Amino acid sequence: MHPLSEFLLSLSGDIFHHGSPQSSEELERLEELVGERLPDDYRAVLLEVGPFQIRGPQIWIILELVEDVALSLDDDFQSERMPGIVMIGNDNGDYGYYYDVRDRQGRGKFALYCVDRGTLTFEQSRFVAPTLTEAIHLAQSGEDFRERPALGI
Repeated sequence: MHPLSEFLLSLSGDIFHHGSPQSSEELERLEELVGERLPDDYRAVLLEVGPFQIRGPQIWIILELVEDVALSLDDDFQSERMPGIVMIGNDNGDYGYYYDVRDRQGRGKFALYCVDRGTLTFEQSRFVAPTLTEAIHLAQSGEDFRERPALGI
């Protein structure tokens, strides 16, 4: 089992909930749509744990169903404003978490970012962490990614 999956499953039910693990076929279909193999920590969590919600002291991280991530790739508003992103989750509010698989921001194509889904621009995005694993640990330590400065690019 992946270390992130083990960590998540060790958390108490008052801060962590998860659904059923996703199938490898669903994940492979998403990767075909994206045109990239998704990061190992993201893949492992979806296959071993399933979509989840985790509550940190300041912010939530909610990982979406693979099917919903695939559907978001066809969202016209998202595609026009931020083409090529993969919106993998949200904060249980206005912000979405995404990968920029084109690496326009120069931090790696699977670095995690958040953006207000109402504005949905690269300029208003905030860098979260180099990996999903690190983002979860930062959220658990009290980090609020929404308070970080916008990238402004």
